[in-house]
Amino acid sequence: MYILIDIGGTNTRVARTDDKESFGEPVIFDTPQNFEEWFSIIIKHIDTLRNGEQVETIVAGMAGTFTTNGTIHKSPHLPEWKDINLKEKLGGWFNCEAILENDAALVGLGEAVFGSGSGYDIAVYITISTGVGGIRVVDGKIDRNKFGFEMGHQIINADGKELEYYLAGSSHEKRFNKPSKEIKLKKFWKEVNYYGGIMVANTTMYWSPAIIILGGPVVNDMDLDEITSHAKAFTPMYETLPIITKSSLKSLGGLYGGMAYLKGL
Repeated sequence: MYILIDIGGTNTRVARTDDKESFGEPVIFDTPQNFEEWFSIIIKHIDTLRNGEQVETIVAGMAGTFTTNGTIHKSPHLPEWKDINLKEKLGGWFNCEAILENDAALVGLGEAVFGSGSGYDIAVYITISTGVGGIRVVDGKIDRNKFGFEMGHQIINADGKELEYYLAGSSHEKRFNKPSKEIKLKKFWKEVNYYGGIMVANTTMYWSPAIIILGGPVVNDMDLDEITSHAKAFTPMYETLPIITKSSLKSLGGLYGGMAYLKGL
């Protein structure tokens, strides 16, 4: 049996899968800032889920960057966890293999394999929330890379403004002193959709996917038809664009991504 963990800044979700195709009802608990407190809670929940059975592999996802051996270099939501080797902690306690992956990458993998991208050989997932991130999934696996995918930091204008300036919720809040969902200006959302179109056009040109899946809370207020129209205007070299759709797995994307990771091992 296998354990799936999605560690968010607010909540942690943990579930068990036996067949790598489905998982049981997730256990959800508040994520403490203190690692040792979190670790004692997760141990108890995993012990309940495994019910005396040996855990074969644990897949965990969280926001941040990590060393190759599983040490947390930086996590935006859990700064006190810096320098903790999560793979070693989990794998050592349960005497099993432990895998640590970026949470957005796992959500994207889950969407590609079990969600909106199911059935497509090359899928791109883009999340637009506090920041902008994305991954490319090829044949059910996160595409190989050397430095990680940081598409939100692509330069859009000659003045050096990045994509996140136009699309990220944190940028919107700085500019308007309110969350994106509270901004009702039509001109503003037309601008957001315009830069969303540029994002889709660029993604089509440099990643050449069959489908582009958009997720994250900001996407709820974006217009896919407008985005597609702008993207077409920027890509006259192509007869058609990739399918452009919204994510479907909601808050369970990270757990599905962990399961998809196991399928690809």
